[in-house]
Amino acid sequence: MDETLFRQLVADYLLPMFSGTSLDNQSYISHTKHQPVSFADPCALWLKPTQNTKYRVKIIRSQPFDSKGTGRSAEVIAAKAFVHCVSRFDSITDKYVLVDVKHNFMRRVIARALGETHETLFLEIIDRLTAFSVEKYEGHAIRMSIGVDTKSVPVAVPGPLLVDLLKEPFAPVLANGVDTIVTCDGNGAVMEHQHLATPSESEMPMFAPSRFAPVASWAKDGKVAICLTRTGDIVVFKFGRLYAARRGSKWMVFSHSPVITQMSLPNIPDHRKAVYASCLDVSFAHTGGCIGVVRSDKVNRLKSVVENRDCVGSESVKGKYLATTIGQPFHLLPRPTRQDLLSMDGALILDSNCEVLAVGAIVSVPGGSIGGGRLAAAIKLRELGLGIKISQDGPITGFHMNSRMDGDRVRPKFTAG
Repeated sequence: MDETLFRQLVADYLLPMFSGTSLDNQSYISHTKHQPVSFADPCALWLKPTQNTKYRVKIIRSQPFDSKGTGRSAEVIAAKAFVHCVSRFDSITDKYVLVDVKHNFMRRVIARALGETHETLFLEIIDRLTAFSVEKYEGHAIRMSIGVDTKSVPVAVPGPLLVDLLKEPFAPVLANGVDTIVTCDGNGAVMEHQHLATPSESEMPMFAPSRFAPVASWAKDGKVAICLTRTGDIVVFKFGRLYAARRGSKWMVFSHSPVITQMSLPNIPDHRKAVYASCLDVSFAHTGGCIGVVRSDKVNRLKSVVENRDCVGSESVKGKYLATTIGQPFHLLPRPTRQDLLSMDGALILDSNCEVLAVGAIVSVPGGSIGGGRLAAAIKLRELGLGIKISQDGPITGFHMNSRMDGDRVRPKFTAG
C-alpha cells in the first residue's frame, strides 16, 4: 500500500479512535522481521499495512498505551484489527468503491477487535444497532442490549438466529439496554432473554459507567455485551469493563489503566480509580462536569481560585448542606451521590486524600481563555494539581501541573473517550 494512503487512513480513522494520539511526520524504513503493530516505547506504536511493507509509521501520545496483559490491551488489539482491515484496500481498484469502503470499514475494525472468530456475528449486531440508532419505535428512541457468549456450548435444539430475530418488528423492545439483555451463542443462535441484577456498591464494575453496571458485570469470561442508548451511542463491554463506544460517527476504544497512572492525583490509586469511575458516569450521562484535585502544598491557594461560599463548611447554605450531608471522603460515597455532586454547575474540588473541599465551585479564570468554561476551569485548576474536564459530548480530558505547552495551549496529560 502507498504510504500516503496509509498515513491518510491512520490520521482520518485510527487516531480519532485513540484519544490524544498524533501521527509522527517522519517516515521509517521497515523490514520483514518487524510486526505490523508493535511498541516503539510505552507511548508510541509502530504501524505498517503488512509484514512485507518496507516502511512503517509511528503514532504517539503523552499517556502510555496499555501493555499490561496483551490479551486485554484494547488499543493494541484494535490497532491490529485496523491494520488487517486496511491491508485489503490494495485489492480495490475503483476509486469510488474505495471512498465507500473508507467511510464504513471502522465498524469492521471494531467487530474484528472483539473476536476474529466471531467477526461476522459482531459486525451484523453493530450494523443492526446502527440502523436502530436512527429509527423510532412508537415515537421513542430505541434502546437495546445484545450479549454474545462465545464460550457457550451449543444446545441440541438451538433458538432462532439473532440476525433473523432483529429483523422482526417487535425486536426494538426486547431489551432495554441497561438491565435486560437478549443473548446468543457464538454461532448467533438465540439463547435467553435475561434480567440482570444491579451489582452492589462493593461489586460495581470500576471501569464501566454505573448505569451500565448490570451488562458490564455480565460481560466476562468470553461474553461481550453491545448496547444501544437512547442518545444513539453504541457501547461495548468486554472483560467486565467498558471496551469501546461509538459516539456520533466515531468509534473510540478505552484503555483505563494508563489513565489512572497519568492522573497522579489523588495520592492513592484506589482513590484515583474512584474519581475516574465518576468521570465515566458523567461522560455517559452526557451531563458534563469538572473536577479539580489540589496538592497538599497548594491547598492554601484554593481560596484565590474559588469563592468561600462554595466550600464545604462555609457559612453559606451550600457550605452547611455539604458539611451536613457528605460526611466522608469522595471515594467512599455511593456512585450515584458522586454523580449528583458532579452535576452541579461548577467544579468539584478534592484534596490529595480525596476529601471534598468544594462543590459547584465557580472557578476564577483569566479573561480571554481559550475554549469553553469547563475547559478554562480545568486548565486553571491544574495549577493546584490536577484539572479534569468532562465534556457534555463525552470526552474526558485531564491537565496536570507538569502538562506541556503547545504554544499558548496546554497539552492534555491524559484523555479518554
